[in-house]
Amino acid sequence: MPAIIKVENILEESIWKTLLELGVHQEFNFGDIVYKQNEPSRGLICFQQGKIELCTILPGGMKKNICMVGTPHILGETSVIDGGTNICTAIAQAKTKVVFVSKEIAQEIFLSNPNLMYVIMSAMAKKIRYMQIQVEDAAFRLPQKLARLLLSYNEYLESPCKEHDGRVIVTHDELASFLGTTRPKITKHLNALYKQGLIEKGRGYIRIKDYEGLKHICGKFSDV
Repeated sequence: MPAIIKVENILEESIWKTLLELGVHQEFNFGDIVYKQNEPSRGLICFQQGKIELCTILPGGMKKNICMVGTPHILGETSVIDGGTNICTAIAQAKTKVVFVSKEIAQEIFLSNPNLMYVIMSAMAKKIRYMQIQVEDAAFRLPQKLARLLLSYNEYLESPCKEHDGRVIVTHDELASFLGTTRPKITKHLNALYKQGLIEKGRGYIRIKDYEGLKHICGKFSDV
């Protein structure tokens, strides 16, 4: 289940402008790797334009989707704070523009701008809470995992939907990647939820119609 996490856009415009001025601008095309898991960090990443997929590469080369990130967004904060390597891989899903701010410059800005540190810490706190959900999912089967993901998607994850109309903007393929399963299985269980009147389906989106019904699914075991 995905782990990263929507950041509230409460950065002061002046701080964002400073970060962009002090960093190195770079553009990526669809499919390009912005940064790789376990490689040395290039610093704080200010994501200006496009769409980025965050994923982890498991032993054996299997890719597990974490989330799709929209703009504006800050990435790479964990490595800047602890000095470690990148914790995941970022892949451009459209024409993408980012600004890399070195660890040293980013750390100086952290110390002098409490607002930026608040944004970073809020993002990390959400990551920790979502990791807890991931751990709990080990005890659940696919219908439960799917229901939990739909219920929590818009709370924790970036969504390109600006209307705030209750839609979960996600494809069947993305849900399958999030949950480590296949598209046909996701389609099968979404169809079951649809027939029960729990969700509405459309091209590229799902709208929850019965929150309590989905919560009930989360609490029982079903066959995968």
